[in-house]
Amino acid sequence: MSLRSFAGMAVTFVIAFTTIATTSPSASAASVSPATDACFAEYTGDNATDFSSPDASALRSALAAVAPGGMVKLAGTCAGTIMNGGSTQVALVTKTVTIAGGYSPANWTTSFPLTQVTSLHANLSGRVLVFSGVPGNVANLSLGDGSAVFYGGGIYASDALTLTSVDVLDSVAGVVGGGVFAVGAVTLNGGLIRSNRAQSEFGGGVYTLGPLAISGTQMLSNTAGLSGGGAFASGAIIVSGGVFQGNWADDGYGGGLSGNETLELSGTQFLGNMALNGGGGAYAVGAMTVTGGLFQGNWVPNGGGGGLFGNATLALSATQFLSNTTPWDGGGAVALGDLNVTNARFASNTAGRWGGGLYQFAGRAQIVNALFDRNMGGEAALYFRATSQVAVIQTTIASPTLSSGSAIVVLTGTLNVTNTIIASHAIGISRTGGTVNENFNLFFGNSLDRATGILTGTNSLSGDPRFENPWAGNYHIGPGSAAINSGTNAGVMTDFEGTPRPYGAGFDIGYDEWVPPRAYLPLLTR
Repeated sequence: MSLRSFAGMAVTFVIAFTTIATTSPSASAASVSPATDACFAEYTGDNATDFSSPDASALRSALAAVAPGGMVKLAGTCAGTIMNGGSTQVALVTKTVTIAGGYSPANWTTSFPLTQVTSLHANLSGRVLVFSGVPGNVANLSLGDGSAVFYGGGIYASDALTLTSVDVLDSVAGVVGGGVFAVGAVTLNGGLIRSNRAQSEFGGGVYTLGPLAISGTQMLSNTAGLSGGGAFASGAIIVSGGVFQGNWADDGYGGGLSGNETLELSGTQFLGNMALNGGGGAYAVGAMTVTGGLFQGNWVPNGGGGGLFGNATLALSATQFLSNTTPWDGGGAVALGDLNVTNARFASNTAGRWGGGLYQFAGRAQIVNALFDRNMGGEAALYFRATSQVAVIQTTIASPTLSSGSAIVVLTGTLNVTNTIIASHAIGISRTGGTVNENFNLFFGNSLDRATGILTGTNSLSGDPRFENPWAGNYHIGPGSAAINSGTNAGVMTDFEGTPRPYGAGFDIGYDEWVPPRAYLPLLTR
């Protein structure tokens, strides 16, 4: 079954399964009853405690009393579930209210969630929070130990859901959304989603049938039976900052993050995630845009894209791919459609078949100001399979020792290589088919610079690029480099760190434009 087909079925099934009445809480006993009051609630706005209880009764009483549009403030630990409205949870919410923690019975004025921790616990006897027919809005608290047979072990929301500085911990769902499930849009601002599990399908930490917006959230050690170990969204995904680390997609795609539509990432780190079939860090069915990101130590045991897998167009800018691994294709990344790479670094990635650093299946591509360092693949560091037009410009492809593979392999299509350093590979440029044009490039230390059938310009040369410290991954060119002033104007007016091109008499070859050392004289005063 396709992911899109599942999403459509899930809407119908979830609504059928979770028809929650809006009756008042039943008199069923709470699952936990501490000896003294531990849970405190305030809802009137007078900053005085309204309810207190040894279990979560104070929370439920405040929710029953608060007017729609109001706020329920919480302090302490609210634990234990009851059966209410056909389901079991710590609290059922049927009004549009805000639930906020971080207070204390002595301070209902200002929330201090770091020092005045508020916790909600279901003790694995049901969900923590259920929002029925209303949007959910929760802030500044920690909730955990939730469980559900099907959807949303920690939180279930039949509408949109916003979590601000909320920790969702150690919860489990039998099908999707181990930590969080929402029918509508989900917005996460800060907070921690950790050690949650969707046992059979999608979204170990978070699952939404709508769009997903994440800002500064940590997604750690969540697991999905299929795809989206950290999070899964059927709608568009936008992520700013944050970390996805140690998440697993046991039998699908996107160890850290997976989506059915577009994916936009900005300044996000994906560290040590795993997906069985593709996209160890991230996977998207729709167009993917990544800016300022880091993919490190992600892996795929049985598919492609150790770092990420783009099923459509892929745009990468100022992003690093370090030590990602797959036995198949694209140790760093896989793009099945058009590809645009700018100011990116691919270092020490490994693929068992094609494209130790980067693999593109089809479409057009442009790679500018990129560094490919010590990437290992059965065929090449960069592999272009069924592409149409590909341009590699102002790029450095190198290794501190001789790599056994090729720097670039082209299967079909047209490849143009300009102002690029290719060093320390068994073959610099290899062509199986298609057309390859190269000019104004610098070759150094390769066993063979070019395979047969490559159209070579008259301005390429062999010579030492004089990398500053390749063993440490420093591929700035140094004084006396053969790359200095040996390039041409390829329309790239800055290097990978923003240095203007040309800095001196001409354009330098490679991703770095050399700047002479500057001497500063001391200021003398009379």
